[in-house]
Amino acid sequence: MLDCVRGTALGPILGALGEGDAAEFEEKYTAPLAAAYPRTVHGTVFPFRRIFAVAQKLPAG
Repeated sequence: MLDCVRGTALGPILGALGEGDAAEFEEKYTAPLAAAYPRTVHGTVFPFRRIFAVAQKLPAG
């Protein structure tokens, strides 16, 4: 789960921390994150709705 948030919301936070502080933050953040979003046989099921959209640019004219 940490990899998911590391690439999105956690990026700016880790970028603002020094390398050592970022590693310590990740170490302390892993357990609460796993408790909030436990892994099941179906993967991690998020308790909120998501909207998936697909777009296509049409040719001008």
